[in-house]
Order: sequence, then structure tokens, then C-alpha cells
Amino acid sequence: MRKSVTDAGEVFERTRLYERNRARIAGLVCLERLNPDTFGGNLRDMLARQTTFADQSLEFRIVARQRLRQVWRPIRDEIALIA
Repeated sequence: MRKSVTDAGEVFERTRLYERNRARIAGLVCLERLNPDTFGGNLRDMLARQTTFADQSLEFRIVARQRLRQVWRPIRDEIALIA
């Protein structure tokens, strides 16, 4: 089930920001709220290291790499629907 992004109760797709830039936006990808102690923590670490989902090398332990793969799959699937 896809949830809508809101800003102060207003759905993002109805904001002036979105309306002004609609022609430049190919699509929207909604991210799940992640547990900050596990999946969310691993995603935060990946972003802090300025790496990508494809660049996990040995910087992360195996459990963290697996969690990041699990985070990436639904994001990848939504992007594929846009492209």
C-alpha cells in the first residue's frame, strides 16, 4: 500500500513546490519508515559514508549488507515502474 508524503498535513502532490516542478519530475518514490536501530541505522551509515547501494564492498559487515539489499529492493522496484 502506497502512503502519501505530507507536509503540514498537505499531500506533497498538491503543494505549490510540486505543481511548479511537475514537468521536471519523472515520478515519486515513497520510502518506508525504517527501524533506526537496524535497517534505518544501516541506511544512515551508508549515506554518511557517501556510498550507494551498489557500493557496499567490505565497509559493512555481512548483516548490514544484507539489510541494505532488503532496503534497496522495493526502492529499485518503484524506480523501475517510473522508468
